[in-house]
Amino acid sequence: MQRDYTHESPTDTKHATTASDVRGLAPWQAREVREFIDASLDSTIRLRDCASKARLSAGYFSHAFKATFGTTMGRYVRRRRIEHAQQLMLLSKAPQSQIALACGFADQAHYCRVFRNVVGLTPNAWRRRVTNLAPGE
Repeated sequence: MQRDYTHESPTDTKHATTASDVRGLAPWQAREVREFIDASLDSTIRLRDCASKARLSAGYFSHAFKATFGTTMGRYVRRRRIEHAQQLMLLSKAPQSQIALACGFADQAHYCRVFRNVVGLTPNAWRRRVTNLAPGE
């Protein structure tokens, strides 16, 4: 005898989790994860490590992170790495290859590609634009 799956009973749907069912992270969890990410920008940041900081499963954490921050963890980490790179460019004259490694990118090509996707300019173009706008130079 085959079961008809076209009409699910209410008990069948209680196990399905949708994005609207997932609540965001608690303030302490968001703070822990944000601090962990910021402290780890120069190395690999894994979803499971962030989930562990929040004391959640990786699956639930992924949904809760997006509900809290409005973006996926991967996009958030890339954005924070680019913001860190921008700070380094403003505070030093370090070469882009050094900045790429300091921000956790595997190589300069990957860094430049992500930077352009996030900012809309290459790192060198952004640096030139910002330093030309700086007062007193």
